[in-house]
Amino acid sequence: MNNLSVHPLALLIPTMTNEEYTELKFDIQQNGLLTPITLYEDKILDGRHRYQACQELALTPTFDYYNGSQPAHFVLSKNIFRRNLNGTQKAGVAAKIQPYYEREVQHGGDRRSKDFQEGTNSHLKGDSGDLAGQVIGVSGRYVDKYKKIVAEKPELQAKLDSGELTITGAEKESLMLSSISNEWYTPIRYVEAAREALGTIDVDPASNELANKTIRAKTFYTKENSGLLKEWRGTVWLNPPYGGIATGFVAKLIDQYKKRITTEAILLVNANSTDTGWFQPLWNYVLCFTNHRINFMPLNNKAINNSTHGSVFVYFGKQKQKFIDNFKQFGVVVERIDNVH
Repeated sequence: MNNLSVHPLALLIPTMTNEEYTELKFDIQQNGLLTPITLYEDKILDGRHRYQACQELALTPTFDYYNGSQPAHFVLSKNIFRRNLNGTQKAGVAAKIQPYYEREVQHGGDRRSKDFQEGTNSHLKGDSGDLAGQVIGVSGRYVDKYKKIVAEKPELQAKLDSGELTITGAEKESLMLSSISNEWYTPIRYVEAAREALGTIDVDPASNELANKTIRAKTFYTKENSGLLKEWRGTVWLNPPYGGIATGFVAKLIDQYKKRITTEAILLVNANSTDTGWFQPLWNYVLCFTNHRINFMPLNNKAINNSTHGSVFVYFGKQKQKFIDNFKQFGVVVERIDNVH
């Protein structure tokens, strides 16, 4: 099947960010398409991004078909909990999908659809008057705020749906908009310590022209030409983007190092993620947990972010003493002692 169209219900879910899509595409490139694309009325009901990635990678996708009577429920169940959407984006989905959702309920569908697996009911915390909001986990009041903004300033809808803008002050009468960004840059003192430990920085896989004025990597990749699809040859500095999309970058770094494409690397990630699945392989390397919070620089370089968590530097390579000598000033350096390969 070629050039399939996307079902209108699927289009109610926000498009992936460039970072999310690149991570998805990289995963499909490495592991193949693990989840079939779901069709309904000969249109893509779930998996439009996977379908696009398969086309770009020249892979033949697999399909299954939704034959139920609750396609709106199905779209929510397949997307709302696995996508990294903020509260404003969820409110937008609830506002747009609610008419379809209520129609299904009126025709005999259960508001807590069988398409939702047992256990997701803990997320149902919306107002009783907003059925879609109940399932998604946003209040009717928050959905109403989204509707009011879009009605008064329709030009903001694209930014709200993409996550570029978010609603704050949900309990206030007035509406406030605040920008959010995954772009935060490492202060120069930490970069210089990394350069001293590595000797030089050959590759920065998650950067841009402004950040590279500090990093001074010989090669750097941006969200437009993502490093997830490139080789990271030589020494690497990596401060992966925030917003729940670091997983692919960490997995890629480990893969490149094990294949000896990357010779040495220093990775900087949140220290509050040590219990996550993606962090567990990092215990096999040398780590420096900061004894303070790093105040990262924002995109405009005019203010300092008051970080709410600590950080950890992870060293990959054979010159661990150089890493220790340069990073012990920032915190405690640790190395696992149990016999795990």
